[in-house]
Amino acid sequence: MDPVASAAFYRRILGFEDVRLRDYLAGEAPFPSVRINPATVIDLFPRRLWTGKRARNPNHLCFTVDRVGMQAVKRRLARDGVVITQRNDRNFGARGWGRSVYFKDPDGTTLEVRFYP
Repeated sequence: MDPVASAAFYRRILGFEDVRLRDYLAGEAPFPSVRINPATVIDLFPRRLWTGKRARNPNHLCFTVDRVGMQAVKRRLARDGVVITQRNDRNFGARGWGRSVYFKDPDGTTLEVRFYP
């Protein structure tokens, strides 16, 4: 895992804000994070902070956007050469049926971006 590459990816593709990235690069923080919203961050642990013998990622993370947000994410994925691994135009989620695209972050975690028409 490369927390710096992951932070850059989440910033470029999903527009998430870096949290403590400069502090991490200066050796003043053990890891950086990215902010999803005022109450939620994703911590990006470097390998030395992993517990257990190997990394374990969740199955996937899902982020909800509106139609304009979905179009923006797709444009950013194309611009960065990130492959959409799956599309689903009828996918059940927290708000009912939505449309999703799936892709991988630099650490191999599957990300889903969904909007509800």
